[in-house]
Amino acid sequence: VQDKLKNDSYVTGLVAENLAQIYFLKNGYHVFNNISQHGCIDLIVVNKDNEILKVDVKCVSRRKRDNHKVNRSRTPLQDELDVKILYVDTDRKECYFYKKDKNHLKRRTKVEKI
Repeated sequence: VQDKLKNDSYVTGLVAENLAQIYFLKNGYHVFNNISQHGCIDLIVVNKDNEILKVDVKCVSRRKRDNHKVNRSRTPLQDELDVKILYVDTDRKECYFYKKDKNHLKRRTKVEKI
């Protein structure tokens, strides 16, 4: 059972990363993947104005007790490198960025369809 759970979460993570790549490609970005399995950056994307985003892709997960989304904070290294967290809801095919804000209601950017 433990191996199956690891496999399921691994597959879900890959699906989230693939959806993120599709999202950025549809929006005119060049997408560069991290070839390492570990690291604080999953994708580097560059738009037509040569603006670079370092992105950590997180699959949206919900708590069992109340179905609320689980938000993750950036690591100190991600803060230092200005890595953006992109949440991908694999069920709804939606994504949004997490941004730092004291007001928890203003922490996420507009939800967009992939």
